[in-house]
Amino acid sequence: MQVVEISVKSDYLPKWGFWEGVREIVQNAIDAGIKKVSYNPKTRILTVEDKGPGFDNEALLIGYTTKADDNKTIGQFGEGLKFGSLALVRSGYPVFISTRGKVFIPIIAKSKFFNSNVLAYQVKKDGQRPKGTKVEIKNVTAKQWQMIKNKILLLNKNYDPLKKILTEHKYKGKIYCKGIFVHEIKHSLWGYNLSGLEINRDRNIINDYSLKREIGRAIAKSEDMDILTSFIRILQNPNIFESSVYMSSWDIPTENVRIWKEAWNLVWGENAVVETDPALKNEVEYFRYKTIRIHYGCRDVLADIVGSDAAIIEKIRTSQWTDKGPVEMSRYRLFKKVYDALEITLPVHWFKSKLKDATAMYQNGVIYIERKLSLDEIGMIGALVHEAVHAKYHFPDNTPEFNEAYGYMWKKVLKTIITTKRRD
Repeated sequence: MQVVEISVKSDYLPKWGFWEGVREIVQNAIDAGIKKVSYNPKTRILTVEDKGPGFDNEALLIGYTTKADDNKTIGQFGEGLKFGSLALVRSGYPVFISTRGKVFIPIIAKSKFFNSNVLAYQVKKDGQRPKGTKVEIKNVTAKQWQMIKNKILLLNKNYDPLKKILTEHKYKGKIYCKGIFVHEIKHSLWGYNLSGLEINRDRNIINDYSLKREIGRAIAKSEDMDILTSFIRILQNPNIFESSVYMSSWDIPTENVRIWKEAWNLVWGENAVVETDPALKNEVEYFRYKTIRIHYGCRDVLADIVGSDAAIIEKIRTSQWTDKGPVEMSRYRLFKKVYDALEITLPVHWFKSKLKDATAMYQNGVIYIERKLSLDEIGMIGALVHEAVHAKYHFPDNTPEFNEAYGYMWKKVLKTIITTKRRD
């Protein structure tokens, strides 16, 4: 029996253990065209077989890669197989690798040349010459086999390699790369099986943007209404991981734009638009639209589909309302008294809107009052006070700050009205 030493110290990749060893061997089998992964509970042997070309002695070289005759890479029996074997034998799991009429048995050996413990392989001939490569790992418990099945998707009966979003509860928060578990995230809607992740030698995700970008792409291409509505519903919740994913305009297929808009309307309503400028919030609300603030990662994409506050205001300014000029204060004595009492220095204009419920707005340093209130001076005063709060303090509607300022201003208004009425 021949013993071949590899220039890899036995304590290389010290954090790797049983799972990491199995993971690397299965990954190599996947690359080569996996045939079967099986477990015998009686012998406690885990077997991984592939349909690749197999390998010869030179595969023990660091960086070796096998290629098919058509020059397309179909298997990589290089670092993955060697380092996976090292992690296993170091953890007490004998490994036997059969390929091309030989059996390679990884061991930890004391090297006289290197004066250190290194990875080595016992190589012996085998009369059988099965196609591909078979790796047998001994001393595997049933509990470990169950763990492996949970972490390797292709071992599940219903595994679909094209399915990127894993909605079953058991996958929640789990990230797989090409069917193999690599990462777990907290506070996630689903699990994911992705292919374009940036991972390191330990198969840990090293780029958070890469993860969020790939998840964004997966969601963008979904046609499942439940997935889309669930995703849209959590966009305002920064505690959910998916709320900060990244999407580009070309990620959502043109034919899917309709269902994205339908999903948005189901969650937020047809009058909801994406917020791009908080300063437009009040103006948008005057015209019975509501703004949804979401993470910038998918803000532009959704704004293109469902509209934005800026787009709505531009549309309203050009088509749905017109400036009718300044209010003649001399015609509204009580209104003028209130205006003076509030110490407002902004011009007040009439406007005409096609929207029935629009009564007032503050925009570009001007307070606007709907023309129809010209016959209702108290209504004009109410609109003035409301817009004066926005103009002076810039508080959004229906907030404690707004309500407090609004109440304070109304005290001044009521005092002015009462004083004026007594004098009359």
